Amino acid sequence: MKGIAEGVGVDFASILTLYCSSEEMSATASVPEDSCSAIAVPPEASGNGRTYLGQNWDWWSIGRGTTVLLEVEQKPFARCLIVTEAGLVGGKGLNEFGLGPTMNALSVKKGRGGVPVQVLLRAALSQRTVRRRSRRSRARSAPARPASDSLRATGTR
Repeated sequence: MKGIAEGVGVDFASILTLYCSSEEMSATASVPEDSCSAIAVPPEASGNGRTYLGQNWDWWSIGRGTTVLLEVEQKPFARCLIVTEAGLVGGKGLNEFGLGPTMNALSVKKGRGGVPVQVLLRAALSQRTVRRRSRRSRARSAPARPASDSLRATGTR
């Protein structure tokens, strides 16, 4: 985040605020902004032995035109595709090992400070397995969990 701030010539606080937009929306929305439905279908339920993962992003009408698809190669970590807002390095996506974290936000106006969910999603996409991802995310995010659920699908490439 510091590198992004330096690269675009803004202060770190502005970039940190951008990274916390999901948490801010969930904590302060005057009208419930519940959004982002996700679905995962495991191979044994798909009828063709494949894994399916899908998510919509229906609350982001004000962000139209800011969505980007990042193709990330980050040796020695997993290569991944990430759908996010411009300026963020984390978001929903899929990695080369079949991990695909998603998120559906629930506005419950509760939470505690910690690691922004966008950073946690990037960490998850960097992993080879769910077990490794889960252990690392729990250690880093225990105080930071936003009001959200997450689906993870694993399958073959």
